[in-house]
Amino acid sequence: MDSQNRVANLSDFRRESAEQLSRLIDDLNEHNRHHGPGANMGKMLGRFLSARIEGQDPDMNRAQAEVIVESAQDARTGLAELQTKHRAVLNRFGLSLAHEASIGLRHGLPSGPISMKVTDVRAFLRYAQSVKPILTSEGRNGPFKTLLESVEQQIRTIDFEHPSPIDRSILENLDDEAEAFGRIDPDLDLRTLKQYALFQQTKRLPNYLAVEHAGLWHNPGKGFGPADWIKDMMPAELDRRWAHAAETLRSQQKLEKTGVAQELKSHLLLCIEKAIENLSEIQWSKDYDYKEDFSKILEKYRGEINSIGN
Repeated sequence: MDSQNRVANLSDFRRESAEQLSRLIDDLNEHNRHHGPGANMGKMLGRFLSARIEGQDPDMNRAQAEVIVESAQDARTGLAELQTKHRAVLNRFGLSLAHEASIGLRHGLPSGPISMKVTDVRAFLRYAQSVKPILTSEGRNGPFKTLLESVEQQIRTIDFEHPSPIDRSILENLDDEAEAFGRIDPDLDLRTLKQYALFQQTKRLPNYLAVEHAGLWHNPGKGFGPADWIKDMMPAELDRRWAHAAETLRSQQKLEKTGVAQELKSHLLLCIEKAIENLSEIQWSKDYDYKEDFSKILEKYRGEINSIGN
């Protein structure tokens, strides 16, 4: 009987953990919906329209300043409330909440949105795995998708030259983190986290992230990467984008073993091939027929990129 009670108590504890985590994520997302850039823009426009309705001369600079101060106050209050309300689950899962980095934050004025970070990797892995049976059986994997995105964003902002102890712990456990998320929910898209883990193994993650920041890793049809540039720009801009891509490849080539030149070269050539294929599928108009111009640009950079590293 005691054994059955312990099992039941453990089951209740896991269920409670899952529910608390879900409520934390829901409250965090709700706060950010009302305090993001779009919400602040809406507040400024609201002040502008109110002034016009009242027959006053709108002052957008003043409205913007008022909204920034108001948003900062709401951000401080919101952060304190979330930390107090969800202290137990934050501690249990090794998580913390903080104002999102912004220019205003450097001057003591947080922008409004709040981000979540992992501060105790071992606690996070231990408890994230423990609630698996509850979240997957009830179709409640949303919180873990949010956590996955939070971990990925946390990795992108690491100062690799001066990593904190927390950052080092995250980097040292990337494989375990990817494996844990995979056990939690096989349907989670782990490609990004697995790529980070792969390149961290060879100490090339900082350069992989630098190329990612330049927007060059997007696969054809996924985001607006090199293969899809032909869909929404003029020839001069396309040439400029590919010139920058080729220069990025050269920079990575110079880094030798720490660079990602080999992977980037293969990826860019694949994107060029796909872009050339897509040229014939675009419905060109009389005033917007750059098929021949685009073809020449793509052929030029195919040859240039092919020659890099040879």
